[in-house]
Amino acid sequence: MMDASVPHGPDDLAGLKQYAERLERDLADLRSRIAGAGAESLRQVAVIDQAACYLCGACASTCPANAIRLTDVATVNPMACTGCGACIRVCPADAIQLQVAD
Repeated sequence: MMDASVPHGPDDLAGLKQYAERLERDLADLRSRIAGAGAESLRQVAVIDQAACYLCGACASTCPANAIRLTDVATVNPMACTGCGACIRVCPADAIQLQVAD
C-alpha cells in the first residue's frame, strides 16, 4: 500500500521534489543527532577537489546545511557540513567526496 503522504502521479513532480528535499533534511538532522550522541569520530564531511571543480554552484544551491560557499573556489565549512551527501549527487564534475572529519 502506498503511503498517502508521498506525492505520486505524473502531475506531481514538484510535490515529489519537495518530498525528497524534506527527506534530505530529515536525514541531515538524524546524522547530526548521531554525531552528537558520541559518534563524532565517525562524522563525515564533504571535501571538494579544487582541480576538478568548475564552480557551477550545484553543490552550494543543493546543500541543506548551507555549508558550501563559492568565491574563486568552492569551500566547505566542516563545522556546518552534516555529511548528508546531497552535494555529491548533484556535482556534474564528480569533484566531491565524503571524508572522516578531523
